[in-house]
Amino acid sequence: MGTWWSVAAPVVVKVVATTSFVLGHMFVPGLLAGLAGLAYFGLGLLAVPGLVLAARIYSNAFGLLRCELDAAVQAHQLQRFALCLNVIVVVIRNNQTLVLRYQVNA
Repeated sequence: MGTWWSVAAPVVVKVVATTSFVLGHMFVPGLLAGLAGLAYFGLGLLAVPGLVLAARIYSNAFGLLRCELDAAVQAHQLQRFALCLNVIVVVIRNNQTLVLRYQVNA
């Protein structure tokens, strides 16, 4: 019987960590899309918080696999951050769409 730090991560944690790796790898395509979006009315600026989130999700996956004590707490914080970020981005994007439609129709 090993100590708490030598215990392997449960299957569910491994699945979550793998998902975190996949989502974290969206950093590079997100960066490219954000740079391309800067030319289109500055919409690429909306990608910056998402890139920060992707990098933090990616780094948290290592902590989950190592069974670090604060990795689960950080995962919950990232979940809340992602939810708030998505709501804010949807609101900003909808407002920009309305402004652009108004400018085209005016």
